[in-house]
Amino acid sequence: MIPLISESITAYCESMGMAEPPLLAELREVTNASVPHPQMLSGPLVGRTLAWLIRMHRPKRILEIGTYTGYSALWMAGSMPSDAELHTVDRDENVVRIARSFAERHDAYRRIYFHIDDAVPFVKKANEHWDFVFLDADKSRYPEYLSLLTPRVQSGAILVADNCLWSGRVVQAEATDDDTQGIRAFNQALNKSSQWENVLWPIRDGLHVAIRQ
Repeated sequence: MIPLISESITAYCESMGMAEPPLLAELREVTNASVPHPQMLSGPLVGRTLAWLIRMHRPKRILEIGTYTGYSALWMAGSMPSDAELHTVDRDENVVRIARSFAERHDAYRRIYFHIDDAVPFVKKANEHWDFVFLDADKSRYPEYLSLLTPRVQSGAILVADNCLWSGRVVQAEATDDDTQGIRAFNQALNKSSQWENVLWPIRDGLHVAIRQ
């Protein structure tokens, strides 16, 4: 991911927010040191934004599509109500193993559920209605996830999708790869839908935030 704003501005924004919990700082260091493609980690600014949204919305049923090493899940878990559950799904057992090892040290561990699965069959099998969804998985399938999730979230539910600027490729006409086209289609579908009210924030690599009508 190529940052759309300077590293110094990003660092300044991070310094003005809530402190990164020591457990999450350690997880970020482990991810950067030992996991392929550490740039996939959502980072402190996105984590704080998710925590802030959850603290305001107070959802009971939280779904994350794309666990990676669990950094964003632990940010969300730290702000969710005491009677809430967080379910996070990923196909990669290796990264989920790291996520689980850090989650075991978190106060909300018993309310965090890890699922090794493809998100589409998992969401269909779960047959749940979610209050809050964080989407950070394979970008070419973002439109598919939106179609899947729309009837499975409560009215008033929040959807947050990461990487919706895709290092600026969404506005580059020459960018025609599957991931870029998937994100463009997702952004357009969300923006034109009468079932969602949306705003695309230029936070890190683009957070597309929507409320289910």
